[in-house]
Amino acid sequence: MNLDGLGRRLERLESKQSSSRLTWHTRSGKRVSFSIVPEMLRAKFELLGAQAAALCRDPLPPFSDALESLLDTPEEELIRLSETLSWIATVPAQWAFVCNPPEDDDEGDVAGGDVVAERFK
Repeated sequence: MNLDGLGRRLERLESKQSSSRLTWHTRSGKRVSFSIVPEMLRAKFELLGAQAAALCRDPLPPFSDALESLLDTPEEELIRLSETLSWIATVPAQWAFVCNPPEDDDEGDVAGGDVVAERFK
């Protein structure tokens, strides 16, 4: 009997039943559950803020439990969660940016700044 598969199916059914919350297991095995609004929305903006801080070389602020849990979640679980909130699929790429932001050029501008500026003309 595959208890792990059964547990995952049960988790999927529970998450479908409660459309206002997301529930999952982190890499450390902890089962977490957060409301879509405001907890997961806050996590999304915290991650954006972390990217801005990394770009400015500012220290990272403390994160909520929701974002900490997302950062400790296996990729396959993030993909499953992204069926409800699509932005969750981008968490690994966004966190990679925070951990390794682009280098400044010799004039103090962030590399690729011209590309970004060109988009907003």
